[in-house]
Amino acid sequence: MTPKMRPEWYELLKGVHYLGYHTERTMSYAYDKARDFTLATTNESEIKEIRDLIRRGGMKGVIWVIEGRGSEDGSTAYYLREVFHPDHIRKAVRGDTPGARKKFEYILEGKGQTFGKGIRLDHHVWFPDFLEANGNFGFGLEHLTKRRNVFLASGLGQLAESECKTLSRAENGVMRGAVPRIT
Repeated sequence: MTPKMRPEWYELLKGVHYLGYHTERTMSYAYDKARDFTLATTNESEIKEIRDLIRRGGMKGVIWVIEGRGSEDGSTAYYLREVFHPDHIRKAVRGDTPGARKKFEYILEGKGQTFGKGIRLDHHVWFPDFLEANGNFGFGLEHLTKRRNVFLASGLGQLAESECKTLSRAENGVMRGAVPRIT
């Protein structure tokens, strides 16, 4: 029997989806040092789209943040770290991205759901196609516009909900991540 998705996840999936990517190699700091529900970017077109969503209200932007972690053998492991609704965009200032190898123009901030140390993604059969369809995550922030990407974002939602239930049981009933508490 296929588990049913909770209404909170359906609500989340109605948004306009974006992929945000963090790698220590580019940022010069580990994801765990970043503030929750923030993303640094220089992508003007995506910022304009998200700014328009915030201004109009109604449909919200949804940013799925994936972290790439290098390993000793040179490969990269990919983890879903958080999903959030950006509700504020501001110009980046010194100190927002300490030590980053490139200058970021904007910081997106919002509310969302974290997934602890992350949900491992790269061992799923659909992941290589997702990675390739999104330019090996080389864009930092990207609108998931292709029909296949929207389907995969839905899969990310189902995976995230399933993992949150497992995390909640493992934490002796502490409901830290059972469903998104995104408003």
